[in-house]
Amino acid sequence: MEAYEKKMERGELPLIAGHLPDEEDFLLRKNILELMCNNKTTLDRHQIDEQFYRSIVEEVRLMEEDGLVILTGETVTVTTKGSAFIRNICSALDARLWRKSNQNNILARQFELIMGDGDNGCIIG
Repeated sequence: MEAYEKKMERGELPLIAGHLPDEEDFLLRKNILELMCNNKTTLDRHQIDEQFYRSIVEEVRLMEEDGLVILTGETVTVTTKGSAFIRNICSALDARLWRKSNQNNILARQFELIMGDGDNGCIIG
């Protein structure tokens, strides 16, 4: 509490940790809000990391196969069926979730390389 009061006295924001949104954050936030409110958004592939954009398209195409969305060019439209899954659809546009998942996949692959595929006779534990 003391650190909080000292920061307030100095005219500083009493934040311990935080995140300052960048241009990509604002763009993806706009896309997610448009999907949630209007059931439709247009992605701007030139303002999104190329790998992440490909991931979005891949995820959206899978959802399209399930009848949850329609992908026309860079426009994603949520179907009536997809309305019940709007949060899942929006998660495809969550850059932080994608990066975290991507990082977890990299760590899992590194672990597999170190430990092998289980056929090397190595016993763990």
